[in-house]
Amino acid sequence: MSLNEQLFDLERIQQLTQPLDNLEDKLNSISDSFTDIKKVSSNLEGVIEKETAKNISTIITELDSIGKTLFEISESNVNQFLQLKNILIDKYRENFKNKLKRIELNQNNLKTVGLHLIEHKSISKIVYNSTYTPSISVNQWIDLLESLKQNSLFLSSIPKIKEYYLEIVQEKLQIELEKVPENIDPSLIQEFKNIYMKNPVSFRQFLTDFEAKLSEKKLKDKEKLVQEAKELGRLENLKKKQKEQKASYKAYFKYSDKEFQRIIRKKKRKKLSEISKNSDAKPEITDEISEKIEKFKSKFDHRFQNKYMMKHDDETDPIDIIRERKKKKEEEYKEHIDKFKENDIE
Repeated sequence: MSLNEQLFDLERIQQLTQPLDNLEDKLNSISDSFTDIKKVSSNLEGVIEKETAKNISTIITELDSIGKTLFEISESNVNQFLQLKNILIDKYRENFKNKLKRIELNQNNLKTVGLHLIEHKSISKIVYNSTYTPSISVNQWIDLLESLKQNSLFLSSIPKIKEYYLEIVQEKLQIELEKVPENIDPSLIQEFKNIYMKNPVSFRQFLTDFEAKLSEKKLKDKEKLVQEAKELGRLENLKKKQKEQKASYKAYFKYSDKEFQRIIRKKKRKKLSEISKNSDAKPEITDEISEKIEKFKSKFDHRFQNKYMMKHDDETDPIDIIRERKKKKEEEYKEHIDKFKENDIE
């Protein structure tokens, strides 16, 4: 590198002007030291002897004079150094602009020469960036499909494309298998491989789909078991009904007609436990039933009211009436229960 290039190099200029910053720092440090010395000398007055104080004052005066001279010289040197720095930077800028102009001219010349050589096929154009051919649309593929079926070049490339695709899928499959934990069942891993070759998915997505299918299968199996249980129960009821019908058929020939009718009536009777449970149930009275009751009551004279309806008596305590009615009801209920028991014994 020539001296001119070294002087007008930006890094070189920075190296040359770096001591200037150090010089300014040292000047500031000396100025602070002079200020501290003056403060100390003023504090020593009256503490030390006059002769010593006089000598110190003389020394400080001389140092102050030397400091001022040093500052003036340093400031002059700094200014000259800054002027040199500005000159070098201006020269660097001018030199850099000239280089840019020469580069631009060289590029224009190279472009002209290169185009001339390309036109005469002396050289080929250099491809600096990779280019991509856009894919055709689906409709265009459909239009070309019939002609492609007859194209031998296209048909010969299909197996290569399939082989290349399988290689890519195998590489991606190996990457996914590396992510699979070691404690996974080998049969599950094999199932994942088979599915991945048909439809590439991540192992996490495969597990999610597998669990969903497993839950759906369990639900279907459970529904199937419920249906089978219902069907089994229906068959059991049917067998029971057929058995009862068969027993009734045999009883019809075994017993007399009167005895057979008695057995039928006995089967139709409700059990005592069922009657006890339903004794508190209130019957539902519709408008039609109420109308029939009113018509029935109208057929009787006042004897019906005297016999069945409760008379209003202000002298009788209502609680006594309730107790009496309750007692009658219990007696009637007991009478009916006894009748049912007698029928069951028969």
